[in-house]
Amino acid sequence: MRPRFRSRLWTLMALIAAVAITLLVVRERTDWVARYRVWMANRTIRTQLERPIPMRFPEGVQLSNVLRHVRNATTTTANPRGLPIFIDPIGLQEAGQTMGSAVKIDAQGIPLKKTLRMVLDQVGLSYYVKDGLLLITAQGSEDE
Repeated sequence: MRPRFRSRLWTLMALIAAVAITLLVVRERTDWVARYRVWMANRTIRTQLERPIPMRFPEGVQLSNVLRHVRNATTTTANPRGLPIFIDPIGLQEAGQTMGSAVKIDAQGIPLKKTLRMVLDQVGLSYYVKDGLLLITAQGSEDE
């Protein structure tokens, strides 16, 4: 090979390597940022679950109304929509319930994580926090 061609070949190979490394770094950074955002969202949800939220439904009310109350009670300026709640339709069906299922609770000064468990236990449901959501599903189906 001629020296000039060899020099250009090495320059081209170095450029390709630099681009490949840059793409890996950018992808790693993007993954890190996405993981951090999910971690922060989960942390925010868990913080909200520690807050005492009054649940005054002694006469019974539909599950959908309780969840709407939770969402409204957890609305903040940083999170104007309240807790991001996802109800697993398959889990709801497995539990033999609907969003219209009746639940009763009359609690005040108790953290949301406990009152929500008390409400969901009445209809055979449970919740867990994953991927920046409060997921509601059938008991025993968590994280499948």
